[in-house]
Amino acid sequence: MNNTLKAQTINKFTSLCAMFMLSFSAIATVNAAEQVKDNIEQLSKEIESIRISHNVPAIGVTLIKSGEAKYTQVFGDTSKVSNTAATADSLFRFGSITKVIPGIAILQLQEQGKLSLDDNIRSIAPELAFENPWHATNPIKVEHLLEHTTGWDSHPAEQKIYTNDNTELKEVLEIYPQSRVSRWVPGTRSAYSNTGPTVAARIVEIVTGMSFSTYVQKHIFQPLQMHNSHLLKPKSWDTQGVLPYLNNGLSAGYEHIATRPASSLTASMTDMNQLLNLFLYPEQSKILSAASVKRMQRIESELAYQNGLVSFQGFAHVKEMINNELFFGHNGGIPGAISSLRYSPTSKTGYVFALTSANGAAFSKIKKVLTKFIQQENSETKLTSSAKKALHSDFNNAAGLYTKINSSMSLGNIISYFSDAVQVTAAKNTLVFTWLKGGYQLSYHQQSDSPVLSNKDGLPQVTLAQDPIEGQVLLRNADVYVQTSPGLFYAKFVGLLLSIVLIVTSIIYTLYTFFVRPVIKLVTKNNASLSQPRTLVCVSSTLLLTAIMPILLVGEFALFNNLYWISPLLTVMSVLYPLITLIAGASCIKHFKNINKGFHRLYLSSIVLAHCVLALYLLSYQLVAVTLSA
Repeated sequence: MNNTLKAQTINKFTSLCAMFMLSFSAIATVNAAEQVKDNIEQLSKEIESIRISHNVPAIGVTLIKSGEAKYTQVFGDTSKVSNTAATADSLFRFGSITKVIPGIAILQLQEQGKLSLDDNIRSIAPELAFENPWHATNPIKVEHLLEHTTGWDSHPAEQKIYTNDNTELKEVLEIYPQSRVSRWVPGTRSAYSNTGPTVAARIVEIVTGMSFSTYVQKHIFQPLQMHNSHLLKPKSWDTQGVLPYLNNGLSAGYEHIATRPASSLTASMTDMNQLLNLFLYPEQSKILSAASVKRMQRIESELAYQNGLVSFQGFAHVKEMINNELFFGHNGGIPGAISSLRYSPTSKTGYVFALTSANGAAFSKIKKVLTKFIQQENSETKLTSSAKKALHSDFNNAAGLYTKINSSMSLGNIISYFSDAVQVTAAKNTLVFTWLKGGYQLSYHQQSDSPVLSNKDGLPQVTLAQDPIEGQVLLRNADVYVQTSPGLFYAKFVGLLLSIVLIVTSIIYTLYTFFVRPVIKLVTKNNASLSQPRTLVCVSSTLLLTAIMPILLVGEFALFNNLYWISPLLTVMSVLYPLITLIAGASCIKHFKNINKGFHRLYLSSIVLAHCVLALYLLSYQLVAVTLSA
């Protein structure tokens, strides 16, 4: 009997405990749900406040936070002239986030055994026009296309804007094949490009026999239930599209970009949540293995990776440290629209957002509030750095002036030579990079016994390496630097700066010569003719002004939509300018004694010299007969 009473007592006590635990659990669950709801409401208020304060027509957001409900919300209207509220099913443009799509497609085909990332693209696509001086020893491989390590140049002609999507990729790649010349050994340096992903998409077409857009719809969008996603202009754009807006307030409409596989994704925020879910939970998607998703998170075909660095590039991906947590994804931007996709496979969190205005301040604030929201209570995922050590002996002679040698666009090298230059200084355990433009600094410290330096988050980011062309180079993340003589660098800088200053003042000189002087001659009845050097200098200044003014005065959107006349103008002027300048220089020497002494002679000679210096500088960068379109 006693045993029976004891058993009954224990059972009652156990039942009471169970009821208490269930009640406590239910209360905790309700409280947690209410907390999540409060956090989401606060997040929505912050995003809407940013949208209004920065005058962004619409913002779309979707995110996944481990253990919590998914969140998708759209703020604003589909256009400035309508009162139609944008929704989670409205269509946004995502620009370069599109690049993850050919990345997924290529890895799918590798999983199926239809190609390999190590395959030589010449053997797969013999029709493709490109040049690689190192083909015999270092052929361009499939992986190079999506890791931006082909060495190909980026050129404005490739960014042609069409009026429809009827042009096939094969034809698109025939627009300007001159840019597909490897400037360095493939697989050594990276330089961002829209061409590589476009060629990768063409390879998908060759291997599968389908158009790339058809393949993507069938093997990526449909399995992921992304039923409102498109690489071509959707039929529902006019009713569901959220219009991008330029900084001047005008709508950019729907741009038919030639390199569609690199920049034309149109999708709803609901669908982008599905794409985000693929990267966080690949085993659920059944279209790509976890190993392939992990492969997208790293780059293997560049010196940085080969020398033990954690590059912020990936395979159709980029990486970013946000509050000491490593995120993967891609950014996107087309005229009037910017976007971002970021995810952390460690904490299983991520977000996608899109703005219908290229407002950098709003972009940064949205990114900040989303990161704060998804990183709450994720402190266990944070990276830590170990104690600093004395610099490795390999860095004893690393201090100096460095210029970057892996630019994306050769046309911009004349500027990037100066704007990307860094001064490197060494301390006991730190190597400091100081950008000459703006004075921005980053420090890297010795954390291991190897000749590799880490950033403040403990990621290996800097080392010395051997480049096949330049010899010893300094690597910082994906950037490749070569040490440069300070004397040569500053001589070029000062010479160019003085030339520009003199040439700018010569504009006034030209206006006086062609407009004011004729009036003075008419009033004073002075029939003295212009000297030949003076006439030629004025012509040189006019040619230079005519060549650069359209580029300086119009925005990127207007520039690309008016290349049909801007490009021929630039081509002609970039030929005539050095030619007339050369003649002006010869004429000035010939007639030097006949030019009035004093200020006039000195100033005219200085302007001629300035034009000659600038012309030679332009020629050294092959900026003659420049073309911006095919």
